[in-house]
Amino acid sequence: MSIKEAVCYDPKHDVVRGFEDYAHLGRSRYIANHAGVFMARGLTANWKQPFGFVFSRGTVKDVLLKQLILIAIIELEQISLCVKAVICDQGSIKITVTKSLGVSSATPYFMHNGT
Repeated sequence: MSIKEAVCYDPKHDVVRGFEDYAHLGRSRYIANHAGVFMARGLTANWKQPFGFVFSRGTVKDVLLKQLILIAIIELEQISLCVKAVICDQGSIKITVTKSLGVSSATPYFMHNGT
């Protein structure tokens, strides 16, 4: 989603906020104007929980998004959640990412760590 461009100083953590921030993948010198959220949701129980977010300049590049998705799956598995599906809108970047993961109409899934 689009967000207003702004930077501010966070004295508690001694950091300037508002730049691109890709969590484990680092930050950049560009001021962010988009935010993306990762959310987990139950399949058989009615719950959902946001667990991660990124800030980017424009849409997240496909190579970065693929890495972020795989990191998110690993993080969820580390707290004993079993990821059964990854859902996203049909933006062109997401389509590129799913194709790079081997998803097609013939194989509408991808394997991660053998599962």
